[in-house]
Amino acid sequence: MPYISRFNAQGKKSKSKGNHIGHVDAKRIEGGTWDFRPFQRKLGGTPPGMVYTALRWAWTPHIWDPQASRANLPVKYSSLMLPSGLSWKDDCLSGVPPPNA
Repeated sequence: MPYISRFNAQGKKSKSKGNHIGHVDAKRIEGGTWDFRPFQRKLGGTPPGMVYTALRWAWTPHIWDPQASRANLPVKYSSLMLPSGLSWKDDCLSGVPPPNA
């Protein structure tokens, strides 16, 4: 069911007063009908906004899937090209930008 999300952005089932709930993403359009938008797996987490040369920068993203717990989504991150000083290790993108970055 691509139109109902069972898991929230933290990868946990959503509950209200102990009951599991689902989420829908919909917008009311003219004529009183609704436009339901499907949920799709996506990259979650916000990388640090500022980068300073000669100081370590790190970001550990996660995958959000509306139908699966984050614990059940093993991921292997990689990049074809990265700026000098950045690399992936243990699902964390990190490094120290050089002075000429």
